[in-house]
Amino acid sequence: MSRLIGQETEYAIRFSPEEGGLHPGNTVLFQALRSGIRRQVRVRESTSRLFQEKFFIENGGSFYYEHQPFAPDGGLIECGTPECLSPGEILLYQRAQEELLRRALPTARDYLRNRGHAGQLGLIKNCRDAAGHIYGAQENYEAPIATGLRLWLYRCILPPVLIPAVCMYLVFRVYMLALIVLVLSAMLLFYFVYAILRLPLTLIEFVLPNNRFKKLGRTLMGFRRRIELHLEKIAVSGWVARLEYAILLPVWNLFFFPFTMLVRTLAFHKQRRNLHAFFITRPIISGAGTLIQNPKNGSEHFYLSEKATATRRMIRWHLGASDRTIFDSGNMYKSMLSAVGDLFTLRTTELKRQFRIHQRLQIGLSDSNRLDFAEYLKVGITCLLLEMCDADSLDDAPRILRPIRSLRRINADAALKEKVPVILYAEDGKRKRDRLSALEIQRWYCGRAQRFVATEATVDLELREIARLWSETLDLLERDPGLLIGR
Repeated sequence: MSRLIGQETEYAIRFSPEEGGLHPGNTVLFQALRSGIRRQVRVRESTSRLFQEKFFIENGGSFYYEHQPFAPDGGLIECGTPECLSPGEILLYQRAQEELLRRALPTARDYLRNRGHAGQLGLIKNCRDAAGHIYGAQENYEAPIATGLRLWLYRCILPPVLIPAVCMYLVFRVYMLALIVLVLSAMLLFYFVYAILRLPLTLIEFVLPNNRFKKLGRTLMGFRRRIELHLEKIAVSGWVARLEYAILLPVWNLFFFPFTMLVRTLAFHKQRRNLHAFFITRPIISGAGTLIQNPKNGSEHFYLSEKATATRRMIRWHLGASDRTIFDSGNMYKSMLSAVGDLFTLRTTELKRQFRIHQRLQIGLSDSNRLDFAEYLKVGITCLLLEMCDADSLDDAPRILRPIRSLRRINADAALKEKVPVILYAEDGKRKRDRLSALEIQRWYCGRAQRFVATEATVDLELREIARLWSETLDLLERDPGLLIGR
């Protein structure tokens, strides 16, 4: 198997300051962890303008501080594996990454203690916090973005689609320059007026030490200090950044709408059509599980996947972080932004990548998982099905009707009995409607995989073993799921 694969995992940062101490903010905590990682391995800072708080380690992995624009101190640590060539390799680098973070924690605590922030520092690997915020893992697979006529159309439509993005980039740069000039002008004007008012009082106090003038001077200084404190509170609270984000995001979405439609219509269409039923039912194998409390009556319910509880659609409609999808195209927006920015420095490397056949297919419906067996099957089965998809062996795969509603019903069914509406394709091409459970849908894909590895002479030996483990796992899930404990 020559397909490049990788995984990104977001870790929540937990810090409990010692009695009387204050939380330094997650930006400082990330810097502390970076200091700890530097003690373990060699690192190199990223040169990307989009990822200013990103660095790489010597094995090719990466670490990045990810946060919302309006909450710089509330971010997460995103760790990426290097590009790998097999599911086993991915699992190896994933666990090595976790061990590196574990070893970096003591040094990070010392770093914080030396700067007056003593406390307990830790990382949490999950996909959902108590407040309902969603983060976690994303999988990346090299795959053909399109073939045949769809690829030709994608490449022809992409250049004119770039024009609104370039215009928006220019508008944004002008806006940022105007904002900087406005802020600096306001600050200069404020301190200039203060100096004009304060200088005569200082001279008068020096010549005539009158208490009345001293009192007036102190009042003026107090007024200046109050203004500075108010400005500091505004900067720290982040409401200006929230307002700016709320205004700019719809504008960005408007200018990127042609690109959004291009991606939704043509990019990875074959994979989305043939594999969506697999990904919707995959939580029965790879879901990490979660308990969520009902706010109305306080009862708790078990769900198979943390990510699935917040998934809203198949593929993105906009750039916002709240647009949780099964197939995530967020990486394509970032790549496009980088390509547009490079055009203004006469660099075209990133732009040329937009026209390549093989690009990064990103899966958003993916739980962070501590179990090696579940993690291995998650990536391994997906690799196997992508090989089959490239070989046109899944063109008659089931289509799930109302996919997001079906995902939520499957996710809430720990007994694996819930049936969802699907369209099945007979050998003569005729379609029929039916209702299948998640196990039955997985068995359909597994059966096709067994046939594929048995008839294809060039299938990787690891993929043959994955097909066997997949079938064995489905048998145990149906017969006695408890037998999978400890795998």
